[in-house]
Parts: sequence; structure tokens; C-alpha cells
Amino acid sequence: MRSFLFKIFLGLLITAGHGVSFSADSLIATADKSVVRVIVKMPQGWATGTGFVVSAEELVATNYHVIKGDKDIWVLTRGLHGKPKKLPAFVLWESIDFDLAILRVPGLKLPPLTFSDRLPDKGTQVIAIGYPGAADRDDELNNLTESTVSQGVVGRTINSNWHEGGKYLNILQHGAAINGGSSGGPLLDICGYVVGVNTQKTLGVVINRGSNDIVVSQSDGIFFASHVAVLLDALKSQSVAVSVNSETCLLGGNSSGSALPNGPPLPDSPQFSDWALGAGVTAAILVALGALFVAVRNNAAVVESFTQYRRRTNRIQPNAIAAKHSITLAVRGRGRDNKLIELVLDPDKYFQTPLVVGRESASCDLSIPDPTISRRHASITLSPAGWMISDLGSTNGTWLDGRPIHANSVQLRPGQSLIFGKVSLNIEVPRP
Repeated sequence: MRSFLFKIFLGLLITAGHGVSFSADSLIATADKSVVRVIVKMPQGWATGTGFVVSAEELVATNYHVIKGDKDIWVLTRGLHGKPKKLPAFVLWESIDFDLAILRVPGLKLPPLTFSDRLPDKGTQVIAIGYPGAADRDDELNNLTESTVSQGVVGRTINSNWHEGGKYLNILQHGAAINGGSSGGPLLDICGYVVGVNTQKTLGVVINRGSNDIVVSQSDGIFFASHVAVLLDALKSQSVAVSVNSETCLLGGNSSGSALPNGPPLPDSPQFSDWALGAGVTAAILVALGALFVAVRNNAAVVESFTQYRRRTNRIQPNAIAAKHSITLAVRGRGRDNKLIELVLDPDKYFQTPLVVGRESASCDLSIPDPTISRRHASITLSPAGWMISDLGSTNGTWLDGRPIHANSVQLRPGQSLIFGKVSLNIEVPRP
């Protein structure tokens, strides 16, 4: 028995060792292979920005303002022995309103990144990768393909536009530092999935107080990225196959660096080293095995009665409680093709998982085949307050009683009007 326990202990130590080795280093190293430098020949010289591979079809996403419609565009990657390799790029799709562009780069043999189509929560840890011009040095030609990495958290999500009169989209405000040249680079969550395209930073404002008293009001830590929903829609419109993950990233869910809510800090968190994590895991294993050894030595048996088992496995979940106190609602109306649209929100049936509304039937609970509706447009969830709806970063927005709703959840009530894109529906109580 002691030999058996020792083997278990040794196996757990090895497993713990593998767990300790986890850090953001491997994530960044993997993602970095898919991030490229975009350079554009301008009348006055060269302009530079960032892009990232979105498809195995040799496609790269970047900002429109990086290329500005110019046709003399190049992508810089690492070649043999780390030497810069320059490949010509051609515009496949561009949008001034959304400040996005898709480039085709023949000969680009780099792996594409995976997208997350979920709107990240406030406080979600994010990583920005790009090529800020301020980091360049004249004597470091070979380092022109060496990217810069920064880390921060999502400060909030706003529904706004990039310029006056432009189309609205979900914009992620975050704290991962970006500068000129970082535009078009990916904003990643801590699982390595693309959640945004870095686009803009808040610039300083020159204030003239008179009498030659001039100061600069500088805002620090305020950076902006387009949520990926618009880019995903653009890629689909071009019939481009991309990798999308719709699961919630359980790592880096808040700014404290917790792997799970109320969990221990991540290994790469500044206040928690790999050594400390390893010591903590090892100590926990020793305590657990010590207790097991004592139990076996004393021939102690732990018996769980059937009643105890039922009590343990039948704990009522909060959503189940909400279901008992919520009414059934119906979302009804007709699409622009005059076909009937109906979704019955039954609390006894749907209390366990969110309902996704969108254009794509494969990944949505309610599919509305209308071009004004995004692939995954909105989410309806049952909470203790009742049925709640939130927008998933759709291109044309979700409107409740004439007011746009965003990432924040808004309660649905009978008698309200609900609009997805340009499809109008009503919230009703089903007839008995």
C-alpha cells in the first residue's frame, strides 16, 4: 500500500510540474508567429502598421488607415536566419467606416489565429501584439520583424464609431499599450484567441492657458480596438473559412490575474511566481496524501449514504430558482421576407444555457436569415431578474423600444418591441 501511495504521489508531482510550467510565454510565442508587419509605400516615404493572419488562404487583417487604399503594400515576415522577408500584398476587402481591411499575401505560409466571438467582460485580461514605430532603432534592421507585446485589461465596451457619421460597432477600451505602428494588430484574451483589432489610442491635448503657459493633457492607459464581430462578418462575406472558438476563456477572467473567479493568481502574474505556485501545489498534494495515508493505515472507511448523495447531487442552482419565478415570453414577428419568426422563452426549458440569436443556424438557437443580422447577433439569458438580452457585438445593433442595447444585459418585458438589425419583433405573453 505504501508503495502504491508513493507512485500516486510521484505521478501528482509530475503533473504539478507540468502545471507550473504554464505561463503567457507559450501563448505569446504561438500567437507571435501569426503577427506580421505591414508597410506601405507613401509619396513621402514608408508607413508602417501591423497585421495578423486570419486564414490559411494567405489572408491578413489590418486597419484601413494603415493601408489607406494604397496598392503598393508589403508584408514583412521573418525569413531565413531571422532576416526580414518582404512579400507583396493586395487589398481583398476594406472598410473606411469600420477602419478594417483584409489583404491577400501570396506566398505567406503562416498559421492563422483563432477568434473568440464572445464579447469580453470588463476586467478581462488582454494582450496586444504589434510593431510600434517608437520601438524601432536604425541599427536594428533584423529586428524590424521582432514584435512588441503589452498586457492590460478590458476597461469597458462602448457602442460607437471611428469617425463622425460612420457606422456604429462595439469598441473595446483596454489598457494594453499600443502606439503608432501597432494599428491593425490583434488584441488577444489570455487563452490566445483574438477578441479585437487594435486601432486607436487617446492622444494628448495641448492646452493654452495664456501668457505663454502651454501644457499637454495626456491620458494614459486608454486604448481602443474594434471587436472582432465586424471582421468575422467581413470574412464570411468573402467566403473565407476561419477558426472561431465560442467558449468562455476561464483564464484571466478579471484584472487580479485569477485563473477562475476567486481562484489563485496565474503563474505569470507579477505577484505570484512559478516557484510559489509549485510550492503551493506540492504542499497541497503532501497534505492530501498524508490524510489518505493515515486513513488507509487506520483502515478508516468513508461511507456516503444514499440520502447524503441525493442532497449533494441535487443542489438547486440559482438559474433553476430563477426559472421557478419567471414567466414564459414569446418573441414574435415577421422577417423582411415576410416569413414568421417565433421563439418561445420557456423558463423550464431554457434556464441552463444562454440562447443565441443570429444569422448562422449552426451556432444559434434562433436563426434569422437576414443580411442585416450578424452571424451571432445577441444573447438571451434567464437570470433572477427575469429574461435578459445583450448584444454580442453585432454590426447593425440590437434595439429595445427604440434604444440600442450593448454588451450590458437589459431585461425583456411583455409589450416591448425588439429589433435585430432591421428585423422588428414583439415581446408577448403566449396565449394559453
